[in-house]
Amino acid sequence: MSFEVIIQPSAERDIDEICAYYEKHFLSPGAARNFVHNVQETFKKLQRYPEIGIDVTHRLARPFYRNYKLYMIIIGNYFAFYFIHKKQVQVLRVLYQGRNWIDLFSK
Repeated sequence: MSFEVIIQPSAERDIDEICAYYEKHFLSPGAARNFVHNVQETFKKLQRYPEIGIDVTHRLARPFYRNYKLYMIIIGNYFAFYFIHKKQVQVLRVLYQGRNWIDLFSK
């Protein structure tokens, strides 16, 4: 049983910004390509095993969107956040681990 992975525009922007950061600060397009490869491999895993991530819904100060569970999966130094709806995995954000994601999703 395969799920469709939908990458929301906010997650696409996050990925683009992370790649730009790698290219600018590390002067390494290879590091940016490696990051994108790791993201793609993680999203392939979510197609088959969407609940592989950690349910972090309980960490929020309020119920998540329409009472869905908010999942987090680790991609190197980053977290990808998503929820599952029917046969779709909706990827909302890809954020650096040091970022305060709880405040972001609690608003």
